[in-house]
Amino acid sequence: MNSRLFCALPALLLLSACTDPSSPEVAASADETPVEANVEAALDAEPTAADEATNPLLIDSTLPYGLPPFDQIEDEHYAPALEFGMAEHLEQIQAITGNPEAASFENTIVAMELAGQTLANVQRIFSNMLGVDTNDTLQAVQREFAPRLAAHSDAILLDSDLFARVLAVYEQRDGLDLSPEALRLVERYHTRFVRAGALLDEEQQERLREINAELAGLGAQFSQKVLAEVNDS
Repeated sequence: MNSRLFCALPALLLLSACTDPSSPEVAASADETPVEANVEAALDAEPTAADEATNPLLIDSTLPYGLPPFDQIEDEHYAPALEFGMAEHLEQIQAITGNPEAASFENTIVAMELAGQTLANVQRIFSNMLGVDTNDTLQAVQREFAPRLAAHSDAILLDSDLFARVLAVYEQRDGLDLSPEALRLVERYHTRFVRAGALLDEEQQERLREINAELAGLGAQFSQKVLAEVNDS
C-alpha cells in the first residue's frame, strides 16, 4: 500500500473514509482472514455502471501529468471504481501475506508501497470532487463508502499475518544495509500498524473496528451537514 494511501485511509479525512458498521464484510468467518473476507465482499458487489475496461477512473490517463479526464467521468463511475480499487488492493495484500519467502524489505515494505495505487487515485479524485462540485449522488456514495473504507483500512492494518511480516523486517532493520530513506519507511510502517491497533487482542480489535466505522459514518454526515448549512447561509 503506498504511503499516501496508508495515511489517507486511517485518517478518513475528505472522503470520511466509510459507511455502516455492519459492513463487517470485514468480519471474517472462522476460516477466513479479514483480508479474504473483504476480497470476497468487494468482488460480490459487482460494478453496475462501468467496469475496468470502460470506467475512466480505472483507465490510465493520457493527459499531461496524468490528470483525470473529468469530461468523461460521470457520477455513476465512482462507486464501481471504489469497489474495484478495494478488491484489487486486497488481492495485492493477499499476495504479500501469501508469499512463502521470508519477509524482506522488497517483498513486504516495497510491495505495500506499490499496492493500492488504483484505490488511492480514485479516492483522490473523489475527495476533490466532493470538495468542489458535490451533489446528492456523490454525497450518497460518500455515506455508503465511508464506513466501508474504514473497514478496508482496518482489514489491512489489523491483519496479523501482514503485521508479522512488517515486524520481521522491522526487527532486523539494522542489519539490512538499508538507505536512510528505506530505514525510515520501515519504521513508519511499523509505527502505523502499532498505532492502528495491531498489538491489541482480538476483542479489542473488534471494538476498534466498530468505533472506526462509526466515526467514518459520522464524519461523512458531519461534513455534509456543514456544507448544507454553509450553502443555506
